[in-house]
Amino acid sequence: MVAPPMISSVALRLFSLGALALILSSCGQSLECVSKSETDQSDPFDGVQVDVGIDGSGSMTGFVARPGSRYIQAIDSLHTLLQSKTIPAKYWRIGQGSQSNSAQSLSASQFLDGRSPKFYSCQAQNKDYPCVSSTLEQIYSVPVAPKQETLKLLLTDLEPDAAAVGQLSGKISAELQAHPGYKAILLGVRSQYDGAIFSASTGNAVTRYSTDGTDVDTEGRPFYLLISGPSAAVDAVVNQFRQLPLKVNQAFRVSSFSLDGVDTVTLDSSKIPTKINACVDQLGALNRVRPARNQTEQWLLLEQSCSGQNEPLVLDVPSQESVALLGANLTPDVFNVSNPMISLKNVAVDNGKLTLSLGFDAQKISPRSAEEILITLDQRELDKVVWKGWDTNVAEPDGHKTQNLALFVGGLRGAVSQAQPENAIKYCLGFSRAD
Repeated sequence: MVAPPMISSVALRLFSLGALALILSSCGQSLECVSKSETDQSDPFDGVQVDVGIDGSGSMTGFVARPGSRYIQAIDSLHTLLQSKTIPAKYWRIGQGSQSNSAQSLSASQFLDGRSPKFYSCQAQNKDYPCVSSTLEQIYSVPVAPKQETLKLLLTDLEPDAAAVGQLSGKISAELQAHPGYKAILLGVRSQYDGAIFSASTGNAVTRYSTDGTDVDTEGRPFYLLISGPSAAVDAVVNQFRQLPLKVNQAFRVSSFSLDGVDTVTLDSSKIPTKINACVDQLGALNRVRPARNQTEQWLLLEQSCSGQNEPLVLDVPSQESVALLGANLTPDVFNVSNPMISLKNVAVDNGKLTLSLGFDAQKISPRSAEEILITLDQRELDKVVWKGWDTNVAEPDGHKTQNLALFVGGLRGAVSQAQPENAIKYCLGFSRAD
């Protein structure tokens, strides 16, 4: 009988050091998807001052020509939210004219005058509300106490004076830069309307538009709520608006702007069963590397254990809820998929949740291998999808569209984005073959 060869102490020591290095190299490593701050369960308006502005220009008159319009509902909703929660609020009529060079301070009752034509029509006998044009950036010039957390809300048709689009986006960007943890939301709603349409370049009335006898969900005149401030307070206002009976599938649009990607939409693996089928299971790690702390639900890690499994797996993968998805008509072709083993079969968006129907073809990766896969959509592409059909240019004013909307959204996105394109949606997946 031949004795087994002896392992030298040097070789044994080298083997041990190598094993230790392997262990240490895996320590501290994790699968990173999207870092998000912990949800604060306290009152989002605690210590927050609210400045509410209404665009007082004549182009807004048509929104209040019919009782109970969606625009009027928005004013009522804001007033109810602020009064019921006793939130410290100041109200402003925004615009500039021969009698006013700065935002006009309003009482709470005067704010409710925004539901009537006298607030905008600036008739000679109406001295309380003089004629103004749309200098929307004024909302960012109203007095604020030093170090005061402030939420800005502006109701407008977002057709400001010529060249003011860039000024407004610059003010919002500066606000976000100066206050980490702030974000901005542009919320659009189609409303009933009967009145003049003004040129955003000349300020003159160029046509008339009425939604009488039309489908308001698709032909309504857009108005916007532009909100910026502490993220939790912004979300609370948006959620309040979601309670309005607005048939949000068609009439409601949202874009979110932030410097830290807090609103990136990720998948929700908690809604996927642990055992997918007889051959495929969810795992807790990929190549023995686990998702980062607090990112477990953002990852879907699957393993196929059966050999000869030729039929691709098709699985519906839901997202976490996000207001940024409201009204988005997404299709498979707008997404980027990092690995050919996955095909995007279908896309569905319902009430702020995204579901991707994914085909997994394990035959496109090697046996006993593992793949990390990303499915992404950048913010600019989502903006294009969300606001499709809502934008027009100043040469062709259209009652159910907004002049220079794409210019404003694109300019604001560019002002707040970092050097690298930001993901609006990021699905993080892993797939391994054990056979």
